[in-house]
This record gives sequence, structure tokens and C-alpha cells, in this order.
Amino acid sequence: MGNLKLAAMFLLLLVSTAKAHSGAVFDIRKYGAKADGKSDISKALCHAFKEACACPTPSKVLIPKRTFLLSQVSLEGPCKAPVKIVVRGTLKALTDPSKMKVDGSWVTFKRIDRLTLSGGGTFDGQGPKAWGTCGLKSYCKQLPINLRFNFITNAIVEDITSKDSKQFHVNVLGCNNLTFRRFTISAPEHSINTDGIHIGRSTGINITDSKIATGDDCVSIGDGSRQITITKVTCGPGHGISVGSLGKYKNEEPVVGVTVRNCTFFNTMNGVRIKTWPASFRGSVSDMHFEDIIMNNVSSPVIIDQIYCPHNECNAKLPSLVKISNVSFKNIRGTSSTPVAVKLACSSGIPCQGVEIADIDLRYTGKEARAAVSECSNLPSLVKISNVSFKNIRGTSSTPVAVKLACSSGTPCQGVEIADIDLRYTGKEARAAVSECSNVWPKILGKHSLTICTFVFLITANFIEAKTARQKPCWTTKQQHKKQTGTPKLDVQLNTHRKQNRGRKPNPEKQSTRTSTD
Repeated sequence: MGNLKLAAMFLLLLVSTAKAHSGAVFDIRKYGAKADGKSDISKALCHAFKEACACPTPSKVLIPKRTFLLSQVSLEGPCKAPVKIVVRGTLKALTDPSKMKVDGSWVTFKRIDRLTLSGGGTFDGQGPKAWGTCGLKSYCKQLPINLRFNFITNAIVEDITSKDSKQFHVNVLGCNNLTFRRFTISAPEHSINTDGIHIGRSTGINITDSKIATGDDCVSIGDGSRQITITKVTCGPGHGISVGSLGKYKNEEPVVGVTVRNCTFFNTMNGVRIKTWPASFRGSVSDMHFEDIIMNNVSSPVIIDQIYCPHNECNAKLPSLVKISNVSFKNIRGTSSTPVAVKLACSSGIPCQGVEIADIDLRYTGKEARAAVSECSNLPSLVKISNVSFKNIRGTSSTPVAVKLACSSGTPCQGVEIADIDLRYTGKEARAAVSECSNVWPKILGKHSLTICTFVFLITANFIEAKTARQKPCWTTKQQHKKQTGTPKLDVQLNTHRKQNRGRKPNPEKQSTRTSTD
């Protein structure tokens, strides 16, 4: 009987302890935090978090709606149960970087499972006095990052603002299943090296319904990143959303599975970009998908740059050894502030493989009356071109070859339609204008002043004639000449499969074989 009573008392004690801790709230004011603009609350925050982390049931750390001064702090697990950190007020960093430890962080969250950071509050890095103190070129170790997430799992960051970080706003390292939702980053365009969210060696990172305005990449994705999803993000000002730069350091891990969808860019230096260093170490980038994107006055909307060499700090004569494969750019529309709206500069050592481009509608906004163009280099015959029409084109040609369709031998053009072409050669020789065609069987309609594609050559060649030894146009723009109003547009529809070629069909496409990088 005595043993039963003892067991019952023990169970009662456990239940009462659990009830005492259930939903416990740890207000930093109870640990001495003062909102006087002078008192550092780092000790109070650490004490409150330590007790919350030790709770066997879910708990909450509360930072109320006040303005607090906070020096460097690290909140580290593991914790016994889920922890919510609710920031309703504003936390301000020290303005003088020399008073902070040189470890590159202001607030660090480390080795915590099931963390929630929310509340509508702001982390103000007070960066203006620090920007540019290290020069303009590189990462500055003595300047802190606003928020570091190191080895965090199954976590959510929502309704939080990062303002004026002295360096990167957010750094994500070694995390798994971390979501940023309704996350705001705010810094002026002139703030130096203030990447919005930098991701490295992490899996399952999601960024959604967020606004990022900063002086560098809105989102930058480093080596070892896998299954990164970015949706409904507004970026600008800034340098766009970038994969890389990659290849600068030895033993970088592959980047696999990045999706950027339903995003909008305003006045950014770049749009969506993959960048690798020349003369690089070996690496790989695969399964990159950029789709349903709006560009508004973006300098370089679509870029693959494998000769990325800022400040000429590399040997650009040697090719990048980072392999890029299985990349798609689909349904990207809006305006470009530079004539080159699409630039795919792949490595001459390991050319890009499996690049797909579809439904690009980008208009050049410059004063010159010219259409947006594209530039491509070192793209093998894996770019699919389909559903292209040339209709009612007339006038004079200064060269004998008025029509030239030089398609890929690996992936021949499909669904090409030519109708009512009236082009006359103006040279002194008494000869008619002609056409040259390879690896294409167009559907020919209407009347023509020249013979169109009577002979089709099956040859191995680059998919479109090179402008120079290094740069080739990816495609020819379609520009209407009848009373055109507004700005010329780059109107490309590739791989849409909405029309079938009713003429002679090309050979079946050969599927690309992707090989691993040595």
C-alpha cells in the first residue's frame, strides 16, 4: 500500500510540473531587460532562452513591443521541446563594429529543433556607419551578419524584419527544413555586401511571401544547397536571385534542386542568375528551374555566367570546371534596362547541358529603337526550339542569303512555319536572294520571292550561326514592322509544343546523357 501511495504522489508531481511548464512564457523584462536605449539586454535574453529551452513542454520567449539595445548573442540548443521566440519590439545592434567580437554574427540560433521566430518585430543592424569600412571588394569578417541560423531543423521564421544589416542579413548553414514566410529585408541599394538570405550546405529551405530590398543578392545560394524553393518573393533593389558564385574553393559540394517561381523583380542589377568562377575547382549545378517571373526594369534579367570574375581577381582565360545541367527558364516577362535581356555564357571546358528556354517576353526600355537580344556561348545542341513562325517579311537584303535557318543536329527545330517572304538581294551580281537550311523541315505557306529550304542539310553544327568566335545569338527576335507602337520586345516561344509540324518530320530527338563530373 505504501508503494502505491508513493507512486501516486510521484505521478501527481510529474503532472503538476508539466502543467506548470505547459505554454510557459518567459518575458525578458522579468530577467532585467530595460527598454531605455542604453542597457544591453543580451544577458536577460540568454537567461530567458536557457530556461525556455530546458522546459519539457513547448514554451515561449517574449520580447515585448519596445526598443531594446542588444549586443552579440548566441542562443544554442538542443532544447527539450519546441521553443517560440516572439519578437514584438525592435532590437538594435551596437553601431560600432569594434565593440563586437570578430565572429561575423550579431544574433545566432544554433542546433535547435522546432524553433519558431515570429511576432512582427525588427532586427535593426544599424549598418550605415559600417558600410564600406572594409572597402568595396569582398566579405568583411569583422562586420556582423544580422541573423545566423546554424544547424537548425524543422523551423519557421515568419513576420520578422531584418533592417540595415552591417553585412549579410541572414546566413543559413547546415539547416534542414527551414521556412521563411512573410519575411522582410530592408536596406538601401548602396549598402555594400548586404546579401538578403545566403544559403549554404542546407536542405529543404523555403522562402515564400517575402519582400527583399538590399544592396546585393536578394537570395544567394552557395555550395551544398539542395531542394531550395523560392516563391512569391519581391526582390528589389538588389542584385537578383543568384546560384553561386561557385567554384572558387576546393571540395565545394553540388547544388541540386533550386526552384524560383512566381517572383517579381524591381530595378535590380540582375534577375535570375547562375554564376561560377573561371579557372575554378570542379563542381556541379543541376535541376535549376526559374519560371513564372516578372521583370521590371531589370539590367540583366536572365543570366548564366561561367566567367564571373569581379574586380578581375581571377584568370579569365581558363574555363570554369563547374558543370551546369538540367536548367529551365520559362514564362519570364517584363522589361530589361539593357539590350541583352538573356545571356547564357557557359564554360568552354564543360559546356552547359539540358538548358530549356520557353515563353520569354522581355522588352528593352532604352531610348534606342531596338529590340532586346540574347547572347549565348558554349551551349551544345540540347536547347529545344519549337513553334516559331516567320510571316509576311518583305524588303531587301544586302547579302545573297536572305533566310538562314541553321538548327541543331542533336535537337532539330520543330514546328517552324514560313509564310509570305518577299526579300530581294540588292547586290551588284545578277542573282536572286537564296535561303540556307540545316536540320529543319519548315512548313511553307503563301507566296515567296525566293526558294525556301529546298535542300535541307543534316550537319553537325552549333544551333545558330555565331556572331563572333565566342558569342552566338540564342534565337532571332520577332519584331512587327507595321505601325509598331511601344517598345520592341523579345518574343520567344521555345519548346511549347502547341503546334505540330505538318511537313516532313525531323529525326527523333536524342535524350541527353548526363555524366558525373570527374
